[in-house]
Amino acid sequence: MIRTILVPLAGDGAGAVDALETAGGMARGFGAHLVCLHVRTDGTAYVAALGGDMLASIPAEELAGMIDRDGDTRCRAARRQFDDFCARRNIPVTSRAGVARDGLSAELLFDYGDPADALAGAGRVSDLIVMRRPDDTGLPQGMLHAALFETGRPLLLAGPQPTVTYDRIAIGWTPGREAARAVAAAAPFLERAKAIEVVCVDADAGHRQDAARLVDSLRWRGLPAAVRPVVGDGDGDGPALLDAVRGCGSDLLVMGGFGHNRFRQFVLGGVSRHVLQHGDCAVLMAH
Repeated sequence: MIRTILVPLAGDGAGAVDALETAGGMARGFGAHLVCLHVRTDGTAYVAALGGDMLASIPAEELAGMIDRDGDTRCRAARRQFDDFCARRNIPVTSRAGVARDGLSAELLFDYGDPADALAGAGRVSDLIVMRRPDDTGLPQGMLHAALFETGRPLLLAGPQPTVTYDRIAIGWTPGREAARAVAAAAPFLERAKAIEVVCVDADAGHRQDAARLVDSLRWRGLPAAVRPVVGDGDGDGPALLDAVRGCGSDLLVMGGFGHNRFRQFVLGGVSRHVLQHGDCAVLMAH
């Protein structure tokens, strides 16, 4: 059940439409409350964290002032974006639960300080977090890390085109805790899907058997699931997985996130990075 959806706003406007439109459409579809979060950086604290060696070319006070002025501009931009979006989509603005019609409502929260900490705090009490894709984000990289690893909640990275419902869903299945949690988190979407493909790349017999068990479990819930084994072409699991997703015509890919101690791989390489950089559908991840 999805009743609260969190979407961070960078306040820069660039690339923000996909995540906000997707999150807003989902809020309407699920009768949910949309929480837009803008976090303003404290210029003085940021400069202090940099340390003296980083400030040789510009006085600390001047740099802090520049950061604070930029923060003012971004706050105003986030407010305009939120107000325009809610007016255009006819979404009631309220922070009181149960007030809005059909459950649909929205609010804008402002926080001050470390963006990753603020997102983690708000994310832990949300049912779903929706963010931009990492190749088009004005948000600090640490916010992506916080959303996936520090909240215990599913993260949906919006596709290039705003999407509200996902008719065809692919599950990138590897036996393990992260993939299992991603499938559980995707239940509200899976229950509305017209087709579900469980994709396993270069799987051995045990992997294929595990995928078949997942399909059986989904079918017991009346869901239209099937296994799709894929043989890689030597370029790695990422390209093979994306080719399979495109072959299925899927508009949502569900997959597990790397463990915390492998976040460096998540940022610098691996299947997740390839999928998020080269994929053309939304991705739902959980850790």
